[in-house]
Amino acid sequence: MKEEILSAKNIEVLTAAKKFILKGINLQIFSGEVLSLAGESGSGKSTLALALTGLLPASLKLGGEIIWQKRRFDLAALRKDTLSSRMLHGQISYIFQEPSSFLNPTLNIAAQLTEVFIYNQKKAYPQALDLSRGLLELVGIKEAEKKLYSFPHQLSGGEAQRVMIAMALAQRPKLLIADEPTSNLDVTIEMEILSLIKNMQQRFGFAVLFITHDLSLVRYFSQRVVFLKAGRIVEESDTAHLKDTANPYVQSLLEAAEALQDYE
Repeated sequence: MKEEILSAKNIEVLTAAKKFILKGINLQIFSGEVLSLAGESGSGKSTLALALTGLLPASLKLGGEIIWQKRRFDLAALRKDTLSSRMLHGQISYIFQEPSSFLNPTLNIAAQLTEVFIYNQKKAYPQALDLSRGLLELVGIKEAEKKLYSFPHQLSGGEAQRVMIAMALAQRPKLLIADEPTSNLDVTIEMEILSLIKNMQQRFGFAVLFITHDLSLVRYFSQRVVFLKAGRIVEESDTAHLKDTANPYVQSLLEAAEALQDYE
């Protein structure tokens, strides 16, 4: 039986005007699994991922708690608890939808990747540089030595996303949150990136929270899926039994996904 790595209890997010964005969210993530978080745009998927680590803007009110590796965190207090926040973020890595928004355009890849090893793992620069080069090779970047000294704008979309994966792996995460990591890539590159994440997950044994609106990717990539609608969980299912759902909302998403595949 797999060990529970994260449990979220009664997660709520409200605007300053006390309008609910998320309400009554409860979910579990187990070690070594891929859990998909699915739903239409605006359903609260990305908000939930940020809420789980207390990274939401201070303008939003955050409630609820998580149990992370048997340690309890109040999410509202987590924002103010620098030590706990740093500990938690050191074990949870993100791959975001748009790498260009998170890679510093003024620094080359070496400067950004070595920083993870120098500040998080206290490595000396020469060792950090060797480790960075090795990670670029591990994630399938060709001419890793050359790309190490490239700037973000000199990389293709697929290469930039591979750099983000390398940065995520550098943290030695126990949980990787992948938020629509392939939405801006063509289909061929999309499958390469997802296969890479899947291979790294199987190799290193971390859990993955995969955020997507594409149900074909859910079935390919994950063992379980949680569906959000208007900030609430409406269904949780094993991906192998998705077609057996009686939930009208999930049925409509499945039908839309099948219609899109037929059109393509």
